[in-house]
Amino acid sequence: MFKNYTNSNFSLTLVPDQSTVYLEPKKNGVSRTVIKGYVKLDVKIPAEIIDISVSLNLKKQVQWLNLSRIERITSEKNYKNSDLPITTIPVNSASQPIVPSGSYVYSFELWVPENLEPSVNSHKNFLNYYLQASVRSSSSKSGPYILSKLKSAFQESSVTKPIIIRLVPDEFSHDYTKAFYQQPTRYNIYNSDGVKVTLQLPSQYLSKNSCSPSSPFKATLLVSIDSKDQIDLKIKSAELSLTQKVIFNIPGVEKSPSLQSVFGHSKPTLVQKFLPFALKSQPNTQTETVTNDQCALNTPSYDSPKSDLFCEFISENAASLDLYNNPNAQNFSFTFSLPDFESEPIPSVETPSFNISHYLTSSFAISLSNSPKPILIATNSKIFAIPSWTQDYKYCLPLYENSSQDAILA
Repeated sequence: MFKNYTNSNFSLTLVPDQSTVYLEPKKNGVSRTVIKGYVKLDVKIPAEIIDISVSLNLKKQVQWLNLSRIERITSEKNYKNSDLPITTIPVNSASQPIVPSGSYVYSFELWVPENLEPSVNSHKNFLNYYLQASVRSSSSKSGPYILSKLKSAFQESSVTKPIIIRLVPDEFSHDYTKAFYQQPTRYNIYNSDGVKVTLQLPSQYLSKNSCSPSSPFKATLLVSIDSKDQIDLKIKSAELSLTQKVIFNIPGVEKSPSLQSVFGHSKPTLVQKFLPFALKSQPNTQTETVTNDQCALNTPSYDSPKSDLFCEFISENAASLDLYNNPNAQNFSFTFSLPDFESEPIPSVETPSFNISHYLTSSFAISLSNSPKPILIATNSKIFAIPSWTQDYKYCLPLYENSSQDAILA
């Protein structure tokens, strides 16, 4: 948790209370988050040390391929060329300009703007923050027991410590258990020649826990076929991927470079196929199709709650799928497990430097008995990937309390 700097006259140690800072978005630039910690100054030879400054700094790099050439832009920001914060801790005084040998601890509080961009690190592209503590000294007539005069406060006598800035998704900035988090989301992914295919997710917001093998989160595929003839349907193949896309906003670059990476991938096996419902007195021996009329008529007599869910799904989608207007529609339903998170995603965000978005990339091959060629479907459905740290961020919010500026250990 700490970094230190040592020279022949003194050593400087920087110890922040936390290595990760959580920011809530859209607070109109009002700072509500503070980084606390302390710096420890061990003076070996008495010296005229004026003050110690602690600041938040930023280093950014964007790299992309332009034809056959690699383009790279690197920049750095600090309190001098941006609104990044700095705090200054006085060390000496008029009555005691020379700091005696000994160890000194100085607490600091650094208020962080809420409009900062989050930390990013992906494929040699990064936006990294770090704390920097620097000692400022002056020359004196005290002979060899003083530090050389520094040209600036950030040369030689400074120490840095990486710090991560997390931007909490706006939807979770107050209550991540809101009802919309659990609302199902549907995507119409195919509609041609009397065949309509809809993909349903239990929520548009996916987290690592929701995509684990033991999770109830499944992708449901509903196929509706408008045909008077009996149709046999088979899923020949299915593939699901969680994709993250980062678009970099670079001034002067006509076409913004982008990165696309997969943070979850699977070729899922069929979890279950919804069987047609049947009367309680009858075994499930019917063909694996069900019409909307059957759902409407036999609702009280389901043999399985799974069939109940299937009919509820059809009922909710009837208007958008025109099922009620197609009495001959044959409906099939399948469920697939969602791929687990293989790596931690960056939350969806739009900033001056980059835009981050997420998609469930899915591809299906569907075989119909009345068609010689399978139906091939490939689509990107927009989702919101919620990293695991989001659900715990509220326990890491800082406490606002007063702290003394200095304390002497020795």
